[in-house]
Amino acid sequence: MTIRKSTQTEEDRISLLPDCLLHEILSFLNTKSVVQTCVLSKRWKTLWTEIPTLNFDYNSSYSFSIFKTEEDDISKQTSFKNFIIRVLSKLRTKSIRKLAYTSSKNRYDLTILADFLISYARSHSVQQLFLNTFNVIESHFWDFCINVNTCSSLVHLKLVCVFADNLDVLALPSLKILEIESLWLERPDKRANHKEITMFPGCPNLESLVFFVHLFQTATISAPKLKNLKLCASPDNDPTFSEVQLLTPTLENISFVNVLPTVKSDYEFSRIDKVDIQLVSRFERDDRNSRKSKFRELLSVFHMARSFTLPLKLTMQVMSLDNFDALCFHNMKHLRLRTKETGLLLEQLLKAPNLENFRFVKEDS
Repeated sequence: MTIRKSTQTEEDRISLLPDCLLHEILSFLNTKSVVQTCVLSKRWKTLWTEIPTLNFDYNSSYSFSIFKTEEDDISKQTSFKNFIIRVLSKLRTKSIRKLAYTSSKNRYDLTILADFLISYARSHSVQQLFLNTFNVIESHFWDFCINVNTCSSLVHLKLVCVFADNLDVLALPSLKILEIESLWLERPDKRANHKEITMFPGCPNLESLVFFVHLFQTATISAPKLKNLKLCASPDNDPTFSEVQLLTPTLENISFVNVLPTVKSDYEFSRIDKVDIQLVSRFERDDRNSRKSKFRELLSVFHMARSFTLPLKLTMQVMSLDNFDALCFHNMKHLRLRTKETGLLLEQLLKAPNLENFRFVKEDS
C-alpha cells in the first residue's frame, strides 16, 4: 500500500521546467527526435511546435543499409521531404533562431527542398542557417548565393556542398560568421579563379570567415570588420599555394591548415594577435625551396603578431635561409612549435626581444 502511494505521488521534474529551458535542451536533438517527444504527456504534446531551433538531418533519421536499392533511396528521400514540410506547417513560433539541413548522399535529393528552406528562413527571420547538401548541389544549376541573399536576418551561415561560386554577389548585411566547405576532393586540380572579382563586398559586418577545402587560384577578400580568417586544404593533397589579396584592416587571428598562400595587402596588420600555421607532417619534411620561401613570406607579412603556432621542422629550415635575419618579431610574446619529436631543440630563437612564452606542442602520431 505504501509503495503504491509513493509511485502515484512521484513527480515528473523535467516537465516542470519552463518552456524556454526545455526548448534549449531539445535544441541539441535532431527535429525528428524532438517531434517524437509529443507522446510523453499532455505537457509535451505541443511543446515541440514552439521550438526555435530546427535540425533536419537525413542521416540521423534513417538507418544505413548495405542492401538498399535505388527505390529505397527515393522512397526515404520523399518521406524525409514530406516530414520537413509537415513540421514546418505545424510550427507555431514566428521566429526561428537556427535552421540546419543535412541532405541524403544520393543524387535523388532535390535542390527545390534547399530553396524551400531558404525561403522559410527568410520569412521567419532565421539567424543561423546551416546547409549540408553533400554532392547534390552544383553551382552550374543552382545559384546558392543569389537565393540566400533574400535572408537579410542571417548572422551565421554555413554551407557544405560540392562547390560554391559567385561569392561576389553574396549580400547579407547582418552576416558575421561564414563557413564554406567544399566536397570536391576527387578533383584537386579544379579550382575557382576569383581574380576578376572581390568577394563579400555585400557583407560589411563579416567578422569570421572559414574556407575548408575550397580551392582557388586567386581571390580578393574584402571585409572591413573581419577579425578571424581560416583557410584549410585537404591533407590528402599537396599544400596549395593560392594568391590572396586581403582588404581586411581589422584582422586579428589567422589560421592556415595545409595551405601556404601568397598574401598581398596594403595593410600592415598591426592588430594581428594569433598566427597558426599547420602542415601535414609528410609535407613538412619536404625540403623544396618553394615551400620554404612561401612560409618565409607569410612570416614576413604577419610578423607583427603577438602569438605564433608554427611547424617546427619548417621553421628550422626557414631559419637557415640567407634573408631570414631581416625578419624581426618585436610584438611576439608567445611561440609554440608543433612537432612529433619532443627531443628536438632549437639552436637559436627568432629575433623576438619581448618573447615571454615558448614551448613545444606534441602532435599526435
